Amino acid sequence: MTRRRVLGVALLAVIVAAVGCSSPYRERIRRPIDTSGWTPTGASEEGAGGPGNPGIDNPAEVVRGPDGSYPIDLATVLRLAGGQAIIVEMARAQAGIAASEEEIVLAQWFPVAGPRVAFTRIGGLVQGTEGDFVNVGKQNMFLGAGVEWRVNPAATWYAALAARRLTEAHVHQITATGHAVLREAARRYYALVQAHAKLEIARRTLKAAQELVVFATSRERLGVGLRSEVLRALARVRQTEGLIAKATRDGAIASVRLVELLMLKDDVRLVPGEATARRVAFVDPNTALTQLFERALGNRPDLAAARARVSAAEEAQNVADRAWLWPALAARGAGGAFGQNPGRFQDSETFYVGLEWQISPAIPSRQRRAESNRKLANLALTHAARQVRRDIQEALARIKAAEAEHAAATQEVAAAREALQLARVQFERGEGLLLAVLDLEAALVRAETAQADAVLDLNRGHYDLLFAVGGPAAR
Repeated sequence: MTRRRVLGVALLAVIVAAVGCSSPYRERIRRPIDTSGWTPTGASEEGAGGPGNPGIDNPAEVVRGPDGSYPIDLATVLRLAGGQAIIVEMARAQAGIAASEEEIVLAQWFPVAGPRVAFTRIGGLVQGTEGDFVNVGKQNMFLGAGVEWRVNPAATWYAALAARRLTEAHVHQITATGHAVLREAARRYYALVQAHAKLEIARRTLKAAQELVVFATSRERLGVGLRSEVLRALARVRQTEGLIAKATRDGAIASVRLVELLMLKDDVRLVPGEATARRVAFVDPNTALTQLFERALGNRPDLAAARARVSAAEEAQNVADRAWLWPALAARGAGGAFGQNPGRFQDSETFYVGLEWQISPAIPSRQRRAESNRKLANLALTHAARQVRRDIQEALARIKAAEAEHAAATQEVAAAREALQLARVQFERGEGLLLAVLDLEAALVRAETAQADAVLDLNRGHYDLLFAVGGPAAR
């Protein structure tokens, strides 16, 4: 009865260990990426198709437009990127592996138990208890269960702390990967908007060039125009058609890149759901650099992951430096039926309790390895902190330059548009040259393109700054 109780308690301990050794980070690993702070104020939170549309979450059910495209807005892009990007799922899988490693270490505090079947045969010389050697031939069988428990308290304690810190690092890395995905999703969306903005400018230019061809041709027929003017207008038409082809190509590439990131079906062709890109701003770029850096130090998930890796390396150093001094506590037991054959089995039980030391010539090498890993983790943290400052400074430089480019392009567009209107009126009156009209149209195209590029560069800069400071401010 005593033996059965011991085995029952051991089996119960194993069951409790299996249930109780779960990592506390399991729930955080499954937690979705929060995209609310990355969505511009006033952007729609619904799918790009609007109410009643199946939405782009399930492309197989999407109701597409006549041209086979599907409009998508920035809010939908960010929502899908946070929920479906494959590299976020890869980060979750890596965190799951780390959590499992932590649970394996925690399980070392508990015994292992299980059924045992053994057959033993001895033949030839054996030495008896009195020292004499005798020639024997015997065999026996054992049917029962065994329990074994062996733990080095110091090594297991420090190893469990190190494993938990590594799990924490991987959990922070999920957030860091999510932030990188959201920034990349915004960049790819703005590349899609940029391509379609250039396409729209080129289409407007093509229409104006075709009208000039018609007008120049009519002037030639009346004998008041030159054939060279018609040819110049035709050349502008062909040039604009080439710009349309390039913009169409860029739009298709941008769609493919966005579809790949959002894990949509290959036959989905995306177009921007907004006619023009609205200016976004999340962090005031006029904030002092020291304040932005302090915010990043407390907010960047990759820095939190690096600090957790430093803590893990320090605990691993404790394992190498101290754990070998401590003895391992060992206990083994087995109970069951023992005999020569199934018809002659008797109750049997074996117990062992002891203290065990393991001193190996590899101990100095393990200590040096742990020391190198700790130094590497500290260097990685220092490198990450310096990169944060660089990210902030680069984002601020992009925002400042884009602001200046946008202001200049806006004034250039206004001036080019007014000058083009005057030149067209003069040309239609016969008081101006077609060449002046074409030159001003080209200037207007350049100015409008520069204006659109500046807005998108400005938005990219603001997303870079949001990423650099670690995402939205902690609530």
